This record gives sequence, structure tokens and C-alpha cells, in this order.
Amino acid sequence: MIVTIKSIDQDVITFHSEFGIGVAIWHGKTPKVNSVQHVEFDIKETLTWGVDIYPSDVESCTINMVNKKLVILGQLESVDEDGYTVVRLGNSIIPLDVQGITQLEPMYVKAVLNEVTLFPYEL
Repeated sequence: MIVTIKSIDQDVITFHSEFGIGVAIWHGKTPKVNSVQHVEFDIKETLTWGVDIYPSDVESCTINMVNKKLVILGQLESVDEDGYTVVRLGNSIIPLDVQGITQLEPMYVKAVLNEVTLFPYEL
């Protein structure tokens, strides 16, 4: 995903993307404010279906902050037997570990994340 770094406080950044604004931990060389970065999302926590991630009636892709948590709305793209789940936002994907999800149905989902790490990568 392409993001613009809006502010930096030690290793925590505020970023803007075409999907909205969020806050994440930055892993790597500290970027400059207003720089454009290609990033990958890393979410270490295991989400629980129906609690932290659930179906959404809203069919759009967004990122925003609610009560200091990153909230992602996107398309459920794939679910593996071990809970590895992929949520698509436009041309980007966000991998998640989800327990309690048993089958893939075409739907939009809302995921509420406590901590997100962004890693820069080169195209």
C-alpha cells in the first residue's frame, strides 16, 4: 500500500492513504514527514471472528482510527484452514490471523486492530 507519512513520534507514525488515516508502529529506517512510502502491514494479534472482525453492511474500503484502534474495512479475499485470512483494500492486501472463521463467502468485513506495524518495501 502507498502511504504518506504525516507525523512521527519516536517509532509511531500517523499515515494517510487513499483509504483514510491511521496510526501504526514503524519498523525500519525512520521516514521523513510528508514522504511517500510503499508499505506492508503486519498484525501480530490473533483476531476472533464475531468479536474483532465481523461482516460489514458497508461495501467500501477504509482505514480510520476509533478509540485508539485501527479499523479496517475491506473485502474478505481468502481464508485458509489455519486461520490465515486476507482482506483486500483496492490493490493492496492485509494478512490477518483469524480464529473461528470457517468458510469464505464473498463479503466485506470490519477488523478492529489494537496494534499495527508498517514495514517499508521497495518495488
